[in-house]
Amino acid sequence: MHCEHVRKTMVWSSVNSRGEPFEGGKQLRHQCDACGKQLSNHLPHRLAKPDLEKYNQNQDREWQDKLRSFDEKREQERHEWFEAHTEYLGTNEWQEKRAAVLAGC
Repeated sequence: MHCEHVRKTMVWSSVNSRGEPFEGGKQLRHQCDACGKQLSNHLPHRLAKPDLEKYNQNQDREWQDKLRSFDEKREQERHEWFEAHTEYLGTNEWQEKRAAVLAGC
């Protein structure tokens, strides 16, 4: 699960790219419309339009929560697959297939 950051919006941000409070005012930055991540370095203030929104840190957190959930699910599925595979390697079915392949070498 990966966001390509195709659509972005300029926003005023009071936090840096790590989500820590930015000391010294506000920065103009791009924010991804899909995942909420702040993109790029700060932009020149002259590019700001009067109706700019404030950076939505909650949108970024929601995306991070989705990623974490996706990663946890993928890891669980991987773990279950390896358990099933390890169990299969102990069956007679696998031993017979293995023996047949080795006999043909």
